[in-house]
Amino acid sequence: MENIIEIDELNFEFDKNKPILKNVNIKVPKGSIYGFLGANGAGKSTTMRLLMGLLNDDQNAVKVFGKPISEVYPQALQKIGSLIDYPAFYDHLSGFDNLKIICIIRDLNVSKIDEVLEKVNLTHAKNIKMKKYSLGMKQRLAIALALISDPELLILDEPVNGLDPGGMAEIRELLKKINRENGVTIFISSHLLQEIEKMVTHLGIISHGEMKFEGSTEHLNELYRFQRTKFGLENAEKYIELIPHAELLNENELSVQTSSPRVIAQINKKLVENGAEIYQISAAGALEDWFMEITK
Repeated sequence: MENIIEIDELNFEFDKNKPILKNVNIKVPKGSIYGFLGANGAGKSTTMRLLMGLLNDDQNAVKVFGKPISEVYPQALQKIGSLIDYPAFYDHLSGFDNLKIICIIRDLNVSKIDEVLEKVNLTHAKNIKMKKYSLGMKQRLAIALALISDPELLILDEPVNGLDPGGMAEIRELLKKINRENGVTIFISSHLLQEIEKMVTHLGIISHGEMKFEGSTEHLNELYRFQRTKFGLENAEKYIELIPHAELLNENELSVQTSSPRVIAQINKKLVENGAEIYQISAAGALEDWFMEITK
């Protein structure tokens, strides 16, 4: 499968003895929605700045469209839409006029403005001044700005940060629609795990500057589906000594490291044989559980 972004053994530091990124490897397949996940300070923004050529990649470890960024920039910027830092819009101008200024500066086709405003569901607000826009509307206008050059690749840093659940859902569905209908590859960073889980096809998880996982969501599910299993039962503390590596979550719940459905069945049998009344067994399946397990 062709990769739009390839990062091989990337190391980066601002100061010697304080590495920010350590042997980072990332492959983003064409047509995917790639979620780049990590806590604040994990190295996400630095990686994205290197991707956009905002920081120097002296190793030529970062490739976009098959070539080192030093060879493709600035020409390749016409094929990339980005939202790394929130754009500085003019509050006294309308959404349409803000995009028009960008089109004039970048020598882009002004006729695209109505098309992208419709795409982000802002046609009704095109002539309203920015100071009257809600946070969600401003975020959608920022995505419209990233789409104005009709890009093949979108690079978005925390695009749903600060939005309420309704605003997050709007942006999520918008990005899925852009990917599905226009074939745009999307590279999106976030620390909001449950939100990212609902839209991505591929994942990269970074912690303290090191990649802890990379692959498809199916691959992650296969690897970590049975990492921890929760057993709901009365008086859980009474049975904790029976199960190796069991952890008491509360008075009615044990968490156990497991590796397969067979192991889960064996633990269940042992508990029942010792008088436990089990009313729930739940295998870890949420992205947040996987994330905590990988990065702890």
